[in-house]
Amino acid sequence: MVKATAIIQARMSSSRLPGKVMMDLCGKPVLSHIIERLRLCASVENIVLATTVLPEDVVLDTIAAELGIACYRGSSDDVLSRFYCAAQERPEQIVRICADSPLLDIGIVDAAVGYYSNAKADIVKTVNMPLGLGAEVFSYYALEHAYAHALKAYQREHVTPYMYENMLVDTMSVEPNSAKYRLTLDTKEDLQVIQMLYTELYKGKHDFFLEDIVRVLDENPEIAKINQHIQQVKVPSTQSDQSVYDQSENCKQTLIDNVFATG
Repeated sequence: MVKATAIIQARMSSSRLPGKVMMDLCGKPVLSHIIERLRLCASVENIVLATTVLPEDVVLDTIAAELGIACYRGSSDDVLSRFYCAAQERPEQIVRICADSPLLDIGIVDAAVGYYSNAKADIVKTVNMPLGLGAEVFSYYALEHAYAHALKAYQREHVTPYMYENMLVDTMSVEPNSAKYRLTLDTKEDLQVIQMLYTELYKGKHDFFLEDIVRVLDENPEIAKINQHIQQVKVPSTQSDQSVYDQSENCKQTLIDNVFATG
């Protein structure tokens, strides 16, 4: 199996739920659970935390060091730049993980990496899953190309819009369809749902998966109702052209050496 690098996007600031990545979940910060789950993925060789240079994100750098994973701190606005700079080991495959996904499914991450290895696509995303459990897999080349060519503000504020708009995309469908459930961490209601699921399923080991989570929600519909009214903020599909390059000098030089030189 081809080994991938998982890059976790995380920051303390959040318009809806500030500090969510460090909130307590069964005695540990949310971020710790995400890292622990990723470490159980057979397809993930390295884990990198991509956070910002803002003072409030020092705590994330600290927890990364405590848990033994690499951390890159970069732009708070140009997330594409931050993500690209975090991938400077040039891994063959990259799994993008958001820090609002403490219920990410180990088996689905592995399946997505395997699917990508056989797909004729630049980026693969999982579908038919609850928000908060999906995965995106792409190559370092695709990331580098997006970094070099994405000029619109929304393409820099998020990692993958340029890829979806300009590259070959494939989807991996997960059955049965459980997309009706919301399992991301973005609001107080989301936190309440995730805490209830962890209380039910987490007994000190990350040995529960999507099917176990869906079973609990199917058997306890009152849990799913807690956050079913929440509307997810959508990434805009078009905005005015605006360059937001504010990368570090090192990343600028990497861009010159590795992208522009090859056209």
